Amino acid sequence: MLARLDSDKQVEPRPVDAVEVVLNAVSDSQAASRDHAWLLALPDSEVTVLADADQLHQVMVNLLSNARTHTPAGTLVHTSLRTEGGQAVIVVSDT
Repeated sequence: MLARLDSDKQVEPRPVDAVEVVLNAVSDSQAASRDHAWLLALPDSEVTVLADADQLHQVMVNLLSNARTHTPAGTLVHTSLRTEGGQAVIVVSDT
């Protein structure tokens, strides 16, 4: 799917609030699977990145879907966003 998105259109990065993208993707995952425990750590302020908002959202959805699909019920899936050295760092991990 990501390859198709890349080939279908020219990416025009724009300022995107990564906090909003991550929050929305995790919220969607929580609604899709109540069998997993979802933990979210976000900064208190906006984290602006240059990206295609749709593609960034799709990457997040894919990572969270992988965690949901390839782990048993009851698994803790932790998603975090932080800034480090002027860059945004998004981490999705599970137990």
